Amino acid sequence: MALGLLGDRTATALLLAELERASNQYVRAQAVGALARIGDDRAVEALIALARSASAQAANRAAAARGLGLIGNLERVPHRARFERYVDYLAPTPVTNHALANL
Repeated sequence: MALGLLGDRTATALLLAELERASNQYVRAQAVGALARIGDDRAVEALIALARSASAQAANRAAAARGLGLIGNLERVPHRARFERYVDYLAPTPVTNHALANL
């Protein structure tokens, strides 16, 4: 997450590699959060793949969907409006499931 707070786009490749390699749910969530904060478009495809992955943990899928909303043009993602009343990625499961179903 610290790399994300720095906003250093040179960390994107490292974070994408860690996202691919990590088997720990927490590590993956932190990589997703850092990528979202950096806002580099190179992370979009990996986040879409994670959000759509049937084998990924639900929390990681939700974090990926949230990350996409932070990186992308929010006006083009109307279903994101359901997340706006929640301040973090721990949105209630029905809200998260609805958003993931609309990817």
